[in-house]
Amino acid sequence: MSISIIVHTLNEEHNIRACLETAKWADEIVIVDMYSDDKTVEIAREFTESIYFYERADGFAEPARNFGLSKAQSDWIYILDADERIPPELQAEIIETIKNPGDTFVYRVLMRDYMFGKWVEHGLWNQQWQIRLFKKGYVSWPPKVHATPEAVGPIGYFKNPFFHYSQVTISRFIVKMNTYTDIMAREWYEQGKKANLLKTFAGSIIAFFKDYFYRQGFRDGGHGFILSVLWAIYYFVPRVKLWELHYKAAKDTLTPPRINYRKAIASARTHRWRSNVSKFLAEHRPKP
Repeated sequence: MSISIIVHTLNEEHNIRACLETAKWADEIVIVDMYSDDKTVEIAREFTESIYFYERADGFAEPARNFGLSKAQSDWIYILDADERIPPELQAEIIETIKNPGDTFVYRVLMRDYMFGKWVEHGLWNQQWQIRLFKKGYVSWPPKVHATPEAVGPIGYFKNPFFHYSQVTISRFIVKMNTYTDIMAREWYEQGKKANLLKTFAGSIIAFFKDYFYRQGFRDGGHGFILSVLWAIYYFVPRVKLWELHYKAAKDTLTPPRINYRKAIASARTHRWRSNVSKFLAEHRPKP
């Protein structure tokens, strides 16, 4: 059995070398680049000649996933992003799995996040199981940002995680969150969904308490508190953006108020008369 590792890239020169170093054991590395402006492709050519280009889709890889799958030549596929790494333990588990897959051809792998300078051990961020390994033809992606892949048949779970180094700083997290939530709100709006502000507020509070207390984010100290707050904000922001879209649409369709031109002209004349009187009095005021 052979395996292709597919990596989608956009201006990842700071990540791509370390990423591909953990993927060079594969039978094939397929790069799908969204016309990077930096040295991403140049560095990637040191590892593979299977480099293809796909138009940018707001900077996200999901719309290009199926394109990448069509270019892979192996029986098995592993999806790897440029800010991710495959540790040796996971590599060994992947190799053993494709040798003896049994009746399962789709697998989820736990994502272990390194966020703001620390490994996250608790909370929602440490419970993200991603579909990453599968036999070709068993998984496809809807053409949407952050879409959930569609799998055929039972799904297995790996013991070993992959490493994720995306959220290096809080500033970068907020920038990416703003972009993601713009897209989420727009998609919901096009689907006809609406936002209830009271439910949105309550939901964000619940999201914080659920992540910080129920999922024990507090055990990660200050990082855990910040991540729980950010998760609550992530819940809140796309819904108020959805509310804003509906508000603006409704406001644009309202009939503008009729203007009483006679009253407007009379008011203007009165204002001009008062202004002239004030000016006259100021010019002829007796000097002390």
